[in-house]
Amino acid sequence: MNLETKVGFFVILVGAVLFALSTQLERGEVKEGYTLKVRFETVDGLEEKAPVRIAGVKVGQVERIDLEEGRALLVLRMESGVEVPADSRAELRTEGMLGEKYLAIIPGKDWAHRLVNDEAIGQSVSQQSLDELLISLGKLATDFGKITGALSDAFGSEEGKVNLQAILANMRDLTANMKEIVARNDQRVDSIVTHLDSLTSRLDHLTAANAAGVTETVDNLRSVTGYTRDNLPKWGEDFDRTVNELQAVIAENRSGVKTTIDTAQSAAQSADTTFAALGRVAQKMDEGHGTIGRLVNDEATVDKLNTALDKIDNFLAKRDRYQTYVTFEGESLMDRGDSRGIFTVSLAPSATKSYLFEVVSPATGDETIRRTTEVRRITNTGSGAGSDFYPTDVTQTVVTDEHREKSGNVQFSAQIAQRRNHAGLRIGLKENSFGTGGDYYLAHDRIHLSLDAYDFAGDNSVGSSPHLKAKARWDLFTHLFLTAGYDNPLNDEVASAFLGGGVTFEDEDLKDLLAIVPAGLVK
Repeated sequence: MNLETKVGFFVILVGAVLFALSTQLERGEVKEGYTLKVRFETVDGLEEKAPVRIAGVKVGQVERIDLEEGRALLVLRMESGVEVPADSRAELRTEGMLGEKYLAIIPGKDWAHRLVNDEAIGQSVSQQSLDELLISLGKLATDFGKITGALSDAFGSEEGKVNLQAILANMRDLTANMKEIVARNDQRVDSIVTHLDSLTSRLDHLTAANAAGVTETVDNLRSVTGYTRDNLPKWGEDFDRTVNELQAVIAENRSGVKTTIDTAQSAAQSADTTFAALGRVAQKMDEGHGTIGRLVNDEATVDKLNTALDKIDNFLAKRDRYQTYVTFEGESLMDRGDSRGIFTVSLAPSATKSYLFEVVSPATGDETIRRTTEVRRITNTGSGAGSDFYPTDVTQTVVTDEHREKSGNVQFSAQIAQRRNHAGLRIGLKENSFGTGGDYYLAHDRIHLSLDAYDFAGDNSVGSSPHLKAKARWDLFTHLFLTAGYDNPLNDEVASAFLGGGVTFEDEDLKDLLAIVPAGLVK
């Protein structure tokens, strides 16, 4: 069986497998039933065709996502026979760490009233974004770090230790003084409490007729007096300690307070002088004096400035429309026993155009052919020499040496991609040589077929034929995919089928990952 027949059978086999996969994927869609609506503040990460589940069981899918008055409006396609109570609640959830998002319905208890076609679920709960959560944790960790740093600065030095010991000594003296104060006034406090108890007893007799209302008041008064008796010594200690600390602070900072007041007065005078000067400058500018005044009052200059600002706004708006995709991919060349890695960055200014940049680590078995040639001149003699079929002078180019070297350097790709409906075309640099490629998308872009052709001169291929590569990619989840295909079929020595897989992230996902870095650095 020749090479062309092998390649033909392989392409037919891959097409059949992909058709079966796409059929299986489409089979899971809900195309009949009835519709429900639900509104969310935000549905970041949720895509159309996402599943709708009740108690973990798929009962429908998200048919359409619209924007209505600044909120996300979801239209749900529910399976026939699935009933939803009117007081149910809708929540956005995620399948694991890298799984795709889905919509969960938590049934209510009002089974007497069930939602019918085109009615709305009244309650919805949006998830807090990972950005907001990580920023809050980062701020909390930063504040805690500042507090511990301030305590370390205050008490970590030798001066701080001395001050701490002085504070402890003062506290011991204060507690001793408070004990003496309490001892001297203990009888007086007891007398006061005794009189209050007597008063409450008399009030009990006087208000016997109104016991229901007065009893509560008396109980409250008794609680207040008891609390006062128990805490009066402590209040005396706190008061004396506060007075002593204030006296110490004032004594230690008397000169500093005076300096601060003088500085504030000087700053106020300087501020008055500065504001007066600014007023004079503003008046001159308003009258058109000086370079700035002429610019401000010149209508042509103002128009040019507004035009420049409009151009800046347009540039920033275009930049915000760019979507960035980063992909890490690995391939295992089964027939050669080798492997290689691919790192790809894709910039997409629109849904139909993108720029691809790749860094490819070569397989361990890749070789570069180095040939040495020699031009020889031969002079023919003898019978018939000099005719058209037997020229006298003949020039021959002979390969005198062919050396194969292992490729140890990474290879680069830079291509422009244009897409129209389900098909796409790429052109540019492919693994250090000119190349082109075609793409075809199936099953809502979850299946991606591609064919690349490059290195047309065969400089980097054993066998000197162009390098072809057929590949199929299947997106299992939002960030995880599998690949399979056939590499370099025109060069028998290095031709090989391959299997692989990888992960891909969009710019919003990268923000979520990078937001973890500052929060993790603050320990």
